[in-house]
Amino acid sequence: MENEDLSKNTRLFIKLNNLVSLPKSIESDYHIVMFKTYLKHDIHMVHLKYLKNHLPEVEKSFIYGVVADFINKRLNPLDCLENKGDYEYNYVSIIAKCLLLCESEEQQKYVLDIVCDPFFDAVQSLSPTKTENDLICKYLYEFIFCLKYTKAFLGQEYINLLPVFERIMKKLHKILPTQEYFAKYVEIHLTMLYYKTIKQVLQIRPDVFEDPKKTKECVQIVGKLFGKYIGFEIKELVSKYFRSIVSLYADVLQKYLQEYFVLYRGNNRGLFVACVIKGLLEVNSTDATIIALNLFKQSYQFIEKSYHDEILKIFLEWNNDEVKFLLCTDVFPMFYSNYN
Repeated sequence: MENEDLSKNTRLFIKLNNLVSLPKSIESDYHIVMFKTYLKHDIHMVHLKYLKNHLPEVEKSFIYGVVADFINKRLNPLDCLENKGDYEYNYVSIIAKCLLLCESEEQQKYVLDIVCDPFFDAVQSLSPTKTENDLICKYLYEFIFCLKYTKAFLGQEYINLLPVFERIMKKLHKILPTQEYFAKYVEIHLTMLYYKTIKQVLQIRPDVFEDPKKTKECVQIVGKLFGKYIGFEIKELVSKYFRSIVSLYADVLQKYLQEYFVLYRGNNRGLFVACVIKGLLEVNSTDATIIALNLFKQSYQFIEKSYHDEILKIFLEWNNDEVKFLLCTDVFPMFYSNYN
């Protein structure tokens, strides 16, 4: 069937693409067949999106073939500016995610060699004109965003992902200069810290991920530990680079929490941010406290009032002139003008 152009058969085309329901056991197979059959038609994007959202259930050899075809045929200097549609970001997303779904070291090495390296090599080979550079950045930004793949982080069947992140960073450094794209490297590091957080919580409190009634507790535990990891990392960055990096990092963190954690809306979003702040404060570092201050200033409207006094009390206990100055000039005027 997949070798025929079924789009010419209008009735069959409509029928196949508008099935009301499918048995769960054959959903992936259906979308694979439909993707292959209608690859030359726009409708294949619907099936591509399904495959992207259900990668763990899709045959890996098929996915590897799909991304290899994309890399070879679409990521080349002759074709890189022609007919680029938003749907192509689905391919980039799949590339990022499939790197994180390895169940053995052998499989991980294989996917790094046949997917990761060819992808970055192809991107690097594109001519660096401004238009092409914009396209390259869009692809890489999508790739970086999709590395925060909670489903893979939670999967006990998947092996350690740190070698994947290390390979990605090594490849990226050849394409994106660190100083110019510092924010993107911070985002990757934050995703790595989030991954470490999930793995740590899985070891000490796996029950909070399994019981829907413990969602609030899960958000609290993950947020606080994530904040601690961030606090320890900023200490390392300051010692490696310079003190003013704290301000740059704080801005990236605020944006990261806003854009990468879209599921945390309403009360859960405020709770998560509040717990990240509390984790930062537990590091007992001036730099981590300044980042916590910035985060509180930018996000206090999402945080329940019950947490405001608790967080402000911790800030006030800091016997540090810089922290006190920022409290008086940035936080207190903003806070009390909105709540009193």
